[in-house]
Amino acid sequence: IRMAAAGGSEEGLKKGKGAITNALIGIFLVFGAWLIIDLILGNLLAPGFLPWSKFPQCQQALSAGRQGQSSQTSSGIISGASLTPVTLGEGASLRPFNSSASSGTYNQQIENYLKGANLNGIDSNRVRAIIQSESSGKPSVVSTDTDGKQSYGLMQIRLDTALLYNPSLKSLSDNQVAELLKNPQYNINIGTKYYADLLNKYKDPVLAHAAYNGGPGANNPSVNCPGLRRWQCLWDESGCYNTSKTDCLQNERTDHPGYGPTRRYIENIDKVYSSLVSKTQ
Repeated sequence: IRMAAAGGSEEGLKKGKGAITNALIGIFLVFGAWLIIDLILGNLLAPGFLPWSKFPQCQQALSAGRQGQSSQTSSGIISGASLTPVTLGEGASLRPFNSSASSGTYNQQIENYLKGANLNGIDSNRVRAIIQSESSGKPSVVSTDTDGKQSYGLMQIRLDTALLYNPSLKSLSDNQVAELLKNPQYNINIGTKYYADLLNKYKDPVLAHAAYNGGPGANNPSVNCPGLRRWQCLWDESGCYNTSKTDCLQNERTDHPGYGPTRRYIENIDKVYSSLVSKTQ
C-alpha cells in the first residue's frame, strides 16, 4: 500500500520495500518457531505423547467377536483384537469344532471353489485344510458360536469380520451380508485376508489356527499351565500341570468344553494339510 501511495517517491518506495521485508521475516520466524515446538512435543517428551497437530479427534470402540473386530495397522497386521474376558477357568473355544469334517474324506468340490478365488498369498493347501475343517467344503453352512453369534460359508466368517474387511457392507442388512458370505469366492477372499493377518501377527500357522477357531484370547499365556498358551492347557486349576495329581479339574468338561474344540481343530488342520501336501510330492 505504501508503495502504491508513494507516487514515485523514492522515500515512499523505500519504506514500502522495508515493510514487505519485515513481513516476510516475521512469517519465517513464526513458521520456524512452530516447527521447533512441534519437534519438541513430538520427540523430546514422553514416548506416547503426540504432537499437538496430530491429536486424535475420536477413537472408535472395538466390538468383540470370535474372529474379532479390531483395528488394523498399516502393515495389515491385526492389532488390538479384543474378546469379552472369559470367566470359566482358562476360557473356551468360541466355536465348536466340526467333528464330521475330521472323520470324512477331503471334499473334492473345494477345488472348484478355489478357482478364481483370491487366496491373499496363503498356501493353497492350507486354505483347503481350513475349508475342510471349517465347513467340509459346503458353502451354505451356518453355525452358531458359543457366544450366540453365527458364522457363514466355507471359511465360517462372522458378520463383524466381514464388515471389518469390507466396510462398504454396512449399507446392507445382516441377511444380505450373510447371503454374500455364502458365495464361495467372496467367502474365501475374506477368510484368507483374516487368516493372513493372524499369520502376520503370530508368525506361526498353529497359533494362527488357534486364534481363527478360539479367538485371540486362545493364545494368551496360560495361568494354570506356566509356559503354555491357554488353548494348550488341560487344567482349570493351578498345581496340576506337570504333576502326578489325579483329582484336578480338567479344562474340558461336559458343562464347559474349554479349549478342547480348538485343540481338536488344530490337530485336524494338521492332518488334512499333511495329507494334501503328501499327495503333491
